[in-house]
Amino acid sequence: MKMLLIAKSNMRKNRTATITLTILLMIATMMLYIGLGVIFQVNHFFDKKDQEINGTGFVVLSPEKQEKPLLKILKDMEGVSDIESQHVINYSWIPVKNLTKNNEAKAFSILMLNADDDIKYCKLNMTVSEIEQIPKENSIILPYYLSVSDGYQIGDRVELEIQGEKIEFEVYGFHEETLFSNPTNSGKVKCFVFEQKFQELYVANKGAYNQKLYKVKLTPGISTISFEEDFVKRVTQSNQFEDGSFAALNYDRMKEAAGLTLNLYMAILIVFAIIIVTVTVVIIRFTIVTHIEENIKSLGSMQAMGYTNREIKLSLLVQFLSISIIGYVLGLILSFIGRDIVNNLVSVTTGLMWENQINVLAASISFIVVILVVALITLQTVRRINKLNPITALRNGILTHNFQKNYLPLQKSPFHLNITVGLKGLFQNKKQNIAIGIISVLITFTYIFTLSLYQNFICENRIMISMVGLEESIQVTCKSENKQKIFDEISSMPEVAKTVQHETIDITLNYQNKQCSTVANICNDFDLLELNNVYRGRYPIHENEIVISSVVSKALGATIGDAVTIVYGDNTCDYLVVGLSQHVYQLGSSVSLTSQGMLRVNPEYSGSCLFVYNNDGIEPSDLINTIQNKYEEEGITCEDNEKLLNAMIETINQAILLFITIFIIVTTGVICITMHYLVKVRIIKEKTILGIHKSLGFTTKQVLGHTVIGFCPVVLIGSLLGGGLGAIFMNKIFSWMFSFTGISKANLQMPFQLFVIAVLSITILAVITTIISSLRIRKIQPCELFRA
Repeated sequence: MKMLLIAKSNMRKNRTATITLTILLMIATMMLYIGLGVIFQVNHFFDKKDQEINGTGFVVLSPEKQEKPLLKILKDMEGVSDIESQHVINYSWIPVKNLTKNNEAKAFSILMLNADDDIKYCKLNMTVSEIEQIPKENSIILPYYLSVSDGYQIGDRVELEIQGEKIEFEVYGFHEETLFSNPTNSGKVKCFVFEQKFQELYVANKGAYNQKLYKVKLTPGISTISFEEDFVKRVTQSNQFEDGSFAALNYDRMKEAAGLTLNLYMAILIVFAIIIVTVTVVIIRFTIVTHIEENIKSLGSMQAMGYTNREIKLSLLVQFLSISIIGYVLGLILSFIGRDIVNNLVSVTTGLMWENQINVLAASISFIVVILVVALITLQTVRRINKLNPITALRNGILTHNFQKNYLPLQKSPFHLNITVGLKGLFQNKKQNIAIGIISVLITFTYIFTLSLYQNFICENRIMISMVGLEESIQVTCKSENKQKIFDEISSMPEVAKTVQHETIDITLNYQNKQCSTVANICNDFDLLELNNVYRGRYPIHENEIVISSVVSKALGATIGDAVTIVYGDNTCDYLVVGLSQHVYQLGSSVSLTSQGMLRVNPEYSGSCLFVYNNDGIEPSDLINTIQNKYEEEGITCEDNEKLLNAMIETINQAILLFITIFIIVTTGVICITMHYLVKVRIIKEKTILGIHKSLGFTTKQVLGHTVIGFCPVVLIGSLLGGGLGAIFMNKIFSWMFSFTGISKANLQMPFQLFVIAVLSITILAVITTIISSLRIRKIQPCELFRA
């Protein structure tokens, strides 16, 4: 009980320290709990959503004419318990515009389904709807993703431009779908219309986009990733399917893709929380040392009265543990208050409605981290009390006197008197300078990293485009026998800058005793591509060369100089690895080889895809219409990869912008809070000295200037050091954080002017906070101090 009373008394005397530490620990706890809570719940969250719609785990999208051979393969595969098919209309890049909000149109690849279909699997799960309202002829059900990302609401009028015809719909509701929750993961979104409208659209397409969605129910325990790999292998061996004529999605891979981005954001949040805890630890250590120095007489009196060193140390431990517990509880409360922000962030990232539940494990780990760190640093710091004895303490502690050489004598200083006095204060407070320096380094390091994300992802998107790994071009696909002639004609169009034959084919890759299924990027000349995703080595030139992505390299254990084997159908062929690539698209898994190289393993291969790059001033949509109108009879299809890329980038940028905003606000708050506390402590500690300065004739402004000079050089040096460390290690940290997404070598740019802005912002903010906090110097009256 005595310890509690002493701790309470100390907290009341040091209100500023108590409030400062409580706020910092509150922010750290909030970030730590949110980050851990989302990471721990994300897998269960996806599984629960999949159960609600009775998901199958594996789906295949394919033209109707391939139904018989496709079903035969699926029925012969082990682990298939049931198969259900559903008619769909597969639209590529349909402009969607919200007429009610008059937003700019955005293009999506849409799977249009019939809401009135009687189905068992992947049921229509209405998240937000007006069930009591009878659907209209033009009613449409949109993915929940559009509700949280673009603010679509029930009753909004939306316009879809389908095959050149603008059709208006009214939003009836929103639905959730695990496999098609977010266009970034699957490349497509599901929309539903009702029977009459669906039949109109189905007939109007005349079979061009009409396909079937096969939902394959697997027996429990079957890996959907392994199942897809086996399926792709069987399809390539059957020789009954054209390359790229089907698309397969599996639940485990889609869950992994959605979880990767979300877990990355949460990891950043946790790292930032740890930085704040570190700042708090520095302040706690400084506070304890200052407390011992300022209250040395009181501590000596307590020792003389019979208090043991153990009891005195225990009172300080109780004091800071009480502060940490209060900060922890307030942090949990704040995380619950701000759950709507978290819900929106997770929903934008996953495309599913996040259910924010109390996570006991995350709360427990947060408690252990916060309390344990505070307890350890407190116990380590209070050990200096063992060196204290009552007589020395009652004499104000001879150890507190400064017997060091005076390097700035006032009578010989080359500087102005006010500058000299300020510098003396700077050099006489080494412990405080160390605390300020460490805090400045950590805060500026975080600030630099935040600004680099803003520069490279929000202001300029070249780094993001390079990371995604998708060419900004029009992808033309043609299965006609005259395709080479058509490709040559397209290349000679005046609207076209250049063309590159490029397509992707599913293959199996072997190395030693390991195997993985991946996508092969086949190109006739990699030098013509706009993007170069090879971060080590080079693109293949000869027919026996191949580039593998970092994800494939880790999966197989292969690297440059090794020979890997491509399995395609019944054929196998060895290739020499000449480079390593990196990208986020396709979950970072791919290989690259030349067209001649593909002919080695598949002699019947003939490219059917073409990348078309438009000239400056030519709109991609106009060029697409020109190509489609000219070759309408050839069954040609065109897709604008730039629209897919923009959709992916926009989703990522929304979350990154939210994080940047939070980090800048928190960083600003932390530097203001800590500087205010440190300035106040110094003023209280040196109150008598400040009074003497005023009695000697220094004005309040001059004394205030002394304080600023005593603080800000340390902040400037710490900011320069933190900024330098941030600029040096920025790419390494970013590569480490994004390594599980397929990025092994980051190339973030940090303009010098941005570095200067970061350092000056922290320093100026510290100066302003110091000036405002130092205004209490005006209340110091020398006469009152001397009377005391």
